[in-house]
Amino acid sequence: MASTDDIVARIDREALIRFALEICNIDSAVPHEAAVAEHIYQWMLREGFTARRIGLLPDRFNVMGVLPGTGGGHSLMFNGHLDTYAARERDLVHLDPAAAVYHSAWREDDLLIGEGIANDKGPIAAFLMAAKAIKDSGQRLKGDLVLTCVIAGRVGSQLDASRAYRARARILARGSWSRMAALPITLWSPKARASALRGSRPASSGTRSPFAPRSRRSTPPICQRARRSREART
Repeated sequence: MASTDDIVARIDREALIRFALEICNIDSAVPHEAAVAEHIYQWMLREGFTARRIGLLPDRFNVMGVLPGTGGGHSLMFNGHLDTYAARERDLVHLDPAAAVYHSAWREDDLLIGEGIANDKGPIAAFLMAAKAIKDSGQRLKGDLVLTCVIAGRVGSQLDASRAYRARARILARGSWSRMAALPITLWSPKARASALRGSRPASSGTRSPFAPRSRRSTPPICQRARRSREART
């Protein structure tokens, strides 16, 4: 069985940087996400993931890849959006919307810089390469690992990806709103419960499911009061 350290060691830092720059230099200003979506779809196929294209429109589709689990565990979805904020046409925000600085990414020393790096293809590159490392390690997870790359930010996510596959929990990969962002590399550890998920507490035991139902004690006080009020009325 591969350890977490073994899996992390499989992530080639330079390969991750190359991949991030590769997809971030495919311009995906709204509504022109098709090229980068198709690129990621083909990458998922080559890497052995179960991949599919999902609506919304023929030229504006979401991409979903699945690393199937062995069964008996909860599934986890990673989600990021492919569209970038900078427009191609003139608007009231950008002095020159066609300028390459708004539609490209590059490396300066230890920083990766660009619209797509920060929002949101840099984080997408991170979770895709992390999933590849898990697959290449041969470690089988109990639940499915679901990778979704959507268009139109929250709209694409809510209308398609989450409906096409129901996972127990979803992690939204987001970078810094700054136009300079160091590429994040994040791996999910099955030994620790994500404290970011609905404000839950870390699990007290390494054997407990990271998605085990919360006890009343871990429920926010305002929710506890609302529950007691409902119980009193019934």
